[in-house]
Amino acid sequence: MAAAQGANHDRMAPSPSKSAAAGRKMDLKELGKVRSPNTFLLLIIACSLLMPISCQSPAPEPNPPEPKPGGPFTIYYALNESHSNSWVRQSPTGELGVVYGVYGPGTGNHDPQKTGELIYRTIMPDGSQHEEAVTTDRGVDKCVLVYDSGSSPHIFYAHSDNTDQALYHLYKNGGGGWHKETAVNFASEGGKFIYELSADIDKKDSIHLLVLKIRSNPDSDDFLDCYQGAHLYHITNGSGNWKKTLIHHYDTFYTYDMVVKTQRRQDIAVDSDGHAHVVFGEQYVTPPGQGHADMARLHYATNKSGTWVREIALTASNTTDDSGWYPSLCLDRTGRPAIASTYVARVVTRSARYAQLCYSVRSDSGEWRTEVVAERDDGYYGTDGRNYTGALPHLQFDSSNRPHIVFSDIASSHNPQNVLCTGQIRLAVFNGHSWDISTIYRQPSPISFYQCTEIGGQCLAISKDGKRIQVVGQELASTAKNVYSYKLVHFKIK
Repeated sequence: MAAAQGANHDRMAPSPSKSAAAGRKMDLKELGKVRSPNTFLLLIIACSLLMPISCQSPAPEPNPPEPKPGGPFTIYYALNESHSNSWVRQSPTGELGVVYGVYGPGTGNHDPQKTGELIYRTIMPDGSQHEEAVTTDRGVDKCVLVYDSGSSPHIFYAHSDNTDQALYHLYKNGGGGWHKETAVNFASEGGKFIYELSADIDKKDSIHLLVLKIRSNPDSDDFLDCYQGAHLYHITNGSGNWKKTLIHHYDTFYTYDMVVKTQRRQDIAVDSDGHAHVVFGEQYVTPPGQGHADMARLHYATNKSGTWVREIALTASNTTDDSGWYPSLCLDRTGRPAIASTYVARVVTRSARYAQLCYSVRSDSGEWRTEVVAERDDGYYGTDGRNYTGALPHLQFDSSNRPHIVFSDIASSHNPQNVLCTGQIRLAVFNGHSWDISTIYRQPSPISFYQCTEIGGQCLAISKDGKRIQVVGQELASTAKNVYSYKLVHFKIK
């Protein structure tokens, strides 16, 4: 997962060169499925490991060749690379659906010449599970899932190359087989790479997609600068045909991952009237000679009025901080927009000073009010201290309109540059007066950036009646640059 961190390389302290970044390549060598049970007793009623997948590189050569300066480099850390909370859904009939990509030996997630299997897994309320390979294609790890009112699944995945960037729609009609259509061909409009993808569905079963496009694949020589000039699109079939609309053209959060492996830059939610609400992150850097500002801020936009209207939802308190990292947007039971996100305070050299989990609500007058939910870790930390948390939040409301947020701690260290690891799964629930916070899955603190266990993404699912609350996460375990494994972890909290 490419991540938003730092400035252009001449503004980092110390600055990671393209040559150094190229040396971080992790090759996918071996992939197999192993199922094993796991129990975990806290507030969790049940916990099960869904699908551990081992990916290890071969033993290094006695004198391996040095990578060419400038890359390209590639890191494959996740089963799902949509950079969203849309890869896990609970259907109207109660089953939990999970989508992700699996690639065979010697292949990689974003290699345009490689193919993989798109996996659709269902977990029933009684705990039984079913898994099927829906299709074999390129780019299947960048996938999202929604269910229509009849509980039929709709899966979308994206494939990008230098000629076209396409979105594909896989769906079932009732109990029949899978059907496939091409939803959109971009033909390089807005850039040559679909970077992030989110989805939601309205009461009329019209599907809404949020697509972030950047000018090139971040796993290329352009990885330091391809965040510039991003395009954000809303795509829907509400009129009967697929239609795309440009929401904004801007610089998204930084797109390189030498200091943090995970990121999410946008999210979408649809209200009861079928109007779309979105959030997206912008990297704001002042031009040379016009002062110094290098900060992240979060935009909110909606098409409620018939056209897209944008506003700033969160901004940094000074010119160096990053606000709105990992944004998760949800509408409460009254239709009011709320956001869970991470605020990262930084010194002028871009090292993190602290990180907090924040909860923001938009008032009827249009004012955004933000509070800090969590500001210290619960046992997962780095050498920089204990005031780093709030990564990868996912916000949902229960049937009583109480917000629930799953999130991870952040281990911040310097070796020698600032690096961040994201670990553990924690849950914050608002009780009407304050936030009750518990840790539902513990991981050991990292030894280093490549010797670590991390959470690479997590989704919270709450049934409409509030009787079932579940979490699915992606866990990465790395012991060296080229030796790592990943698995899905599943928890039934209620």
